[in-house]
Formats: sequence, C-alpha cells, structure tokens
Amino acid sequence: LASNIFVTSVRSIAFASVQQRIVDASPTKSNSPAMTAASNDSFTEMVPETNRFSLADVVNLLGIVTIFLSLAQSTLSLYVYETLDRPVLSRRFDRASFWATLGGFCVALALLMAATVAG
Repeated sequence: LASNIFVTSVRSIAFASVQQRIVDASPTKSNSPAMTAASNDSFTEMVPETNRFSLADVVNLLGIVTIFLSLAQSTLSLYVYETLDRPVLSRRFDRASFWATLGGFCVALALLMAATVAG
C-alpha cells in the first residue's frame, strides 16, 4: 500500500511539473525521461512474490526515490528560473542537486551492497 501511494505521488509530481512548461527543450525543464521511468516501473512484476522485503525491492525503492528527488528538484528549479527570474541561481541549484543526488545514490547503494555482503 505504501509503495502504491509513493508511486502515485511521484506520478502526480511528474505530471504537474510537465504541465508547467513543456516548450523548453533544456534537460532541466523536460521531465519526460523521469516520467517515463516512473510510469513504466514494471521491474517489480518480474520478481517472485515473497513476504520479505528483498534486495530487489530495496534497489527498486532507491531508484523510485531518486526519480522523485529529480522531479522535485526540476520543478523547484523551473520555479526559480521562470517565476523568480533567477537563471543563475537555477543553474547553480541544478548543479548542486545533481551532485548531491548522485553522491547520495552512490553512498546508499554502497551501504546497501556492504550490508548485503556482510549479512
């Protein structure tokens, strides 16, 4: 149930951010890759049903969280760029968010791998 609610909220943010302004072709303003990834989350259908939270579920959840953060960051950056008319701040926020998201994803994946190997 919690997973379905989370996926639904990610899709809602994806559609809301796409509706803001689709004419810009910049990667910051186009959420179609993230929206496609969130909409086509069919990986969990290939995993056998269990009563436990498996490694595949954790990796899938990590990917969904990364997509959610990317969509939220992109929406906020677009707001700063368009509404506040601060393109330099938007660009800095994009770069900082990219490195923070990449670093957080790599650290979380490394910790997950270490926990899996350890036990």
